[in-house]
Amino acid sequence: MSILEVYKVIGATFTECQPHISVTSTEAELNASGPPKYPMHVERGYIGDISSDSLTTGLEALPEGTAVDLRAAYMDMWLCDFPLVALPKPAREKLRGMNARVHWLSLENPIPRLIVRFRKDDNEELLHSIMGITTLSGEQFIVDFTGAQLGYAPQDWFMPQQDYLDRYTEDGSWSVNDDEDPCLEEIARAGWDGLRGLEGSGWLDKLREVAYGVDWVALDVLPPVQRFGSVRAEAKDTFDRFRKYIDC
Repeated sequence: MSILEVYKVIGATFTECQPHISVTSTEAELNASGPPKYPMHVERGYIGDISSDSLTTGLEALPEGTAVDLRAAYMDMWLCDFPLVALPKPAREKLRGMNARVHWLSLENPIPRLIVRFRKDDNEELLHSIMGITTLSGEQFIVDFTGAQLGYAPQDWFMPQQDYLDRYTEDGSWSVNDDEDPCLEEIARAGWDGLRGLEGSGWLDKLREVAYGVDWVALDVLPPVQRFGSVRAEAKDTFDRFRKYIDC
């Protein structure tokens, strides 16, 4: 299991365990000139009415029978900044020993394969946060932990940078964010907490704690087939205990 796969498992487990707004139904709006759009209907009508008692966990938030790609898109919806605030720093520290550099990038013109929205009139201007990796030899790669929210293929979470930009952007435009900028963290934190009515919940801090707490020595002695399960089990236990704590 590679270093980046470890962080991918942590991010996916976080997505599964975090609180989600309960969706009562979905509908497809097909568009010959663009990607299909999926307005998400919630019990109280619209997103501004959501409070913490409208939340549930992971896949339980969606109606039974929801398509796999739509389910994955909803799990990652509006989440691209949140893990990118927490994961680049530990990834950078771990990869530094391999002389690799890590950057937080913003795609300015991503091409969605589908669009998930809570209301038909939601702003459809799209930005997308990803991680850029540059190796000692100068090779460049993209790590996209939340591409599912735009309908991107699951196997494309790690790709050569140019291949990713050619496939998923209109013109390849991107910019570098400073993940040391406290303003970006506050934006990510406020967006996630505010969407769920959980201001100050501390989920971002818990994700960062799990990312920094990986026991690499213990992982190295496990058989490869057990490493994935070990990382997931440790992360899930931490997130589940935290969720129960804040629900008290």
